[in-house]
Amino acid sequence: MATAAEKKSNPASPGAADDNGRLAWELALHEERMMNQRSNLFLVSESMMLAAYISGWDRLPQDALFAVAVLGILISVIWALINGRQHRDMRVAVIATHHLMPEFTGIQTALKSGIYAGKSFEKYTGLRVLNRDWSLYIFLYGLPVILGALWGYLFFLVFTRGPDTADFLSYPPLM
Repeated sequence: MATAAEKKSNPASPGAADDNGRLAWELALHEERMMNQRSNLFLVSESMMLAAYISGWDRLPQDALFAVAVLGILISVIWALINGRQHRDMRVAVIATHHLMPEFTGIQTALKSGIYAGKSFEKYTGLRVLNRDWSLYIFLYGLPVILGALWGYLFFLVFTRGPDTADFLSYPPLM
């Protein structure tokens, strides 16, 4: 058994390969956690701004609603750009894990062809499992694009009609 000092001095030793594989695995997990935490932060900020926009529809001047809509568009664009960078970093970490941990490739192959690919899972539960690659792209790029389009619509709504003429967000008076 090699000591930690021997592993550092001789990176070709079997223990060093295990350490490198474990580090690559931890990097991949770290990148996934960062992506989820950042996406949660952006989702919360987008929902708070949307709530401010809707609650201020009748009370705020048109300029303030215009500014909130522009800020929403900017945050959606920034979110999409950050997700693109995060997706690239995550792919690099997974590729490193593939090269440094051969068992990771075996686990991924088993997951794609076995119970999670929808064959036996669907047989036992009656539920169909979607391809996880598509869900990742929807999560990374679909949400920012959809929210950016929503902010674009709200921007267009304030810019063209204004809060004085559009009352679709107004609540009926209480009796």
